[in-house]
Amino acid sequence: MFGEPTEENEIQDLLKGVQLWDVRHKQSGQYSGGMRRRLSVAIASVGSPKVMFLDEPTTGMDPLSRQRVWNMIQKIKKNRAIILTTHSMEEADALGDRIGIMSEGKLVAIGSSLHLKSKFGAGYRIKRKRQY
Repeated sequence: MFGEPTEENEIQDLLKGVQLWDVRHKQSGQYSGGMRRRLSVAIASVGSPKVMFLDEPTTGMDPLSRQRVWNMIQKIKKNRAIILTTHSMEEADALGDRIGIMSEGKLVAIGSSLHLKSKFGAGYRIKRKRQY
């Protein structure tokens, strides 16, 4: 139908969103590690899934590429749930509506960025008492 996005348009938009449109004809084996991470975010977004899992999507990226991927994730997160794992509180702060912090395999804090900052401070130093 007229006006509906086509699969080709979706792929084009995703590749542009992660700044890979200009190298779309290259084989992914020729991509750098950062380019492969950006491609994996685009691939995970194909078909507009209602739930997406992203494991450290911008680890090791240069600041400009990281910001571009964050912008794309912000754009596509509407009307879907994105579960994102990261060691970067900056990334969690930039992308998370709700942030869960785990320590030793257990959830020790959950809430919005503002809630966690007000409760624990900007450093996010959370210590769990060891049980013996």
